[in-house]
Amino acid sequence: MNQSSGTSKSGNHWLLRKIGLVSLVMFSAAASQMLANLILGRTLSKEDYGVFSLIRKLIMFGNFFVLLSLDAGLIRQVPPKVLVQANWHRYLRRGMVVVILMTVLPVAVTWLIYNIQLEYLIILFLIICISGFLLLSNAILRIYQQFMRAQLLVSGFRLIFLLIMILLWIRSAVTLDSSLVLLLVAYGLILFIAFIFLKPLPAGTNPIPFRNTLHNSSEYYLLTLATITFVVIDTFFVAKMAGFRQAGIYSAVSLLPVTVFNLAGSSVGQVLMPLLAAGRSIPWRKIVLIWVGMAVPLTLFFLMLTNPLNHFFFAGKYDGYPTLVCIFVLIGLFQLTGIYIYAILGGIGTRRYLRYYLISSTVIQLVHLLAMFLVIRWDHGIQGVAAVTAIFWLLRDLIGIGFIVLQNSTKRHQALEFKETGLEL
Repeated sequence: MNQSSGTSKSGNHWLLRKIGLVSLVMFSAAASQMLANLILGRTLSKEDYGVFSLIRKLIMFGNFFVLLSLDAGLIRQVPPKVLVQANWHRYLRRGMVVVILMTVLPVAVTWLIYNIQLEYLIILFLIICISGFLLLSNAILRIYQQFMRAQLLVSGFRLIFLLIMILLWIRSAVTLDSSLVLLLVAYGLILFIAFIFLKPLPAGTNPIPFRNTLHNSSEYYLLTLATITFVVIDTFFVAKMAGFRQAGIYSAVSLLPVTVFNLAGSSVGQVLMPLLAAGRSIPWRKIVLIWVGMAVPLTLFFLMLTNPLNHFFFAGKYDGYPTLVCIFVLIGLFQLTGIYIYAILGGIGTRRYLRYYLISSTVIQLVHLLAMFLVIRWDHGIQGVAAVTAIFWLLRDLIGIGFIVLQNSTKRHQALEFKETGLEL
């Protein structure tokens, strides 16, 4: 009994250490992103800042759209002892062919919908392609449980971007054009680091079934796509329906609370999902306590300080939106919860429950789009868009929690049946 208790405590401490280290990297990246956006928000016009924010959200969406969840499929199906003997180099090359071909579609749709220069579209294409490679590399490093390096590949570009941006700011040379070029340079430098991280990793000759991985991760891909669409669709909608200037205001006011809440949740998700997928026992009470430890202080902090922080960071440029700030704090809280739900379902969810969650998320997304269209038509502006976004995030979280409860109840029922028949799972 004591040995079991000791093992459990050791496992809890191990999980907390891993989450703490990843959180350190992610919050360093968050600080870098905050400072970079401070410079951009203070220097660029509201319209140019809206264009930059739109492209940043397009990159975020494109990362997941073009990858077809090949990274998550690899994590879910290939444990470390198998990856050591597998030809993951070939898997990486085939994945990049898919990424490059798929990237054409979101860039083409962007060209059709928004009035964006060709040079910006080329930068968008290149960054999404590089991000695809970084996410695949991130998955390989996470399987080998090199979480710090894995997180550096998906967050490190923010620090590089900030350092170069500071140099430009000192020289008063910050423009929309220079900012996008520097963003591409930052991604390129992280790409070079990814090659260095991957080179010493062991690899074998056994093939990884590419088509099988693609097929088995199809529900997870659609779930990921539904989740990331939920994160970015309001900015896409505001930029199209209200213009780049309103998109700039919307992005600046939401920047602090939404970004920090998302990064806090991702620091847990990056560790939690691969551990669950590998079958490791996770202390659920500990996970809830970690969520409370993040959600409560962050919510109180941003409710009290977002307005004065925005005034300080943007030199009063985006003052006068106190109600909008409160709504974005709620959105950030609901998105934090959604990341936990996404990581848990991604790690333990059966295809049946993933499919149900996907269907419900798709229905919610369609109604969300209709609601945003109506609030714009009824002249409720960006505050109305934010309000309906918060409502639908809450609804999506509640449905996700329901599916997690059902999944656990099903597993317990199956375990009880096996126990009664004298068998073991």
